[in-house]
Amino acid sequence: MSAKKEIKPKEIVLAFQKAWNAQDLKGVAATFHPNLVYHHGDRDMNAKDFIEFAPSVFIAFPDQKYDIVKIIEEGDSCAVIYHWTGTNTGEFMGNPPTNKKVDYLILEVDIIKDGLFYESWARLDTLDMMRQLGFM
Repeated sequence: MSAKKEIKPKEIVLAFQKAWNAQDLKGVAATFHPNLVYHHGDRDMNAKDFIEFAPSVFIAFPDQKYDIVKIIEEGDSCAVIYHWTGTNTGEFMGNPPTNKKVDYLILEVDIIKDGLFYESWARLDTLDMMRQLGFM
């Protein structure tokens, strides 16, 4: 009988990035622990909330993409800097498409449990994003 391979935090981050960039919601969901808490700006989401939220991003920014700038792994945690880009060609936050390109950094700290995202804190400069879209 072989031992189960331990999944390193960095591996789950890379699996999430690959699934997100492919807009593969099943792949994204497969990286989430059943008890996930995802702190995104001023709201907290569980796995179901996140999967229901994701299509709104894909509709608003169909060409959206996460690139990983840096991953720092320590124990069961990762700190990640993502570079996110996308062109707003769909409705976003009740606003019509602007056809403007958005480009900003996301800082995220993740705790991995049982080889899955267990708790994550994501911070992005929402005001900068709104400025780039021309909403401010």
